[in-house]
Amino acid sequence: MPFKLSLHMLKKYLPFIFITVLLSEKNSVTGIILDENNNFIEGADVFIKDLNLGSNSDSNGKFLINYLPVGKLNLTISMIGYEKVEKSIDLNQKILNLGKFYLKRDTIFIEEVIVDSHKKLQPISFGSNIDFIGDEYHKNLKTTLAQLLENKVGLSIQSMGQAVGQPVLRG
Repeated sequence: MPFKLSLHMLKKYLPFIFITVLLSEKNSVTGIILDENNNFIEGADVFIKDLNLGSNSDSNGKFLINYLPVGKLNLTISMIGYEKVEKSIDLNQKILNLGKFYLKRDTIFIEEVIVDSHKKLQPISFGSNIDFIGDEYHKNLKTTLAQLLENKVGLSIQSMGQAVGQPVLRG
């Protein structure tokens, strides 16, 4: 009896056929990633976007990506603190050694942040003493220390539902 492949069966098994063909290919890409001073870069991301495959460089800067199909591939190498490198390669052999990639340092620019005190406040107003003197303590007595202190300037209460609240010093 001859084997017939229907359109329904083809749609159903096409992904498995594609994966089998892809994994049956034993082609590989390898290379070494260095900085401008010839130091190995460990942990650089090497990625082939079209195939959603990638690898990281090891402690010797080496990377290896296996199970690649023959043809044109776009390779991207990136690492935080370095400029991204993109290279188009034509894979036509079992193991393609791309040689050395040199990544240039890239400066990360952050906007300036100015931290300053309130100029109108005098240092005397920064006092951190909290006092309950004499009858004031008995008049304001609460069930917990945190509740007793919550109305004092410079304090707030950190509470987690039914758990005991904790006083928190602001600033």
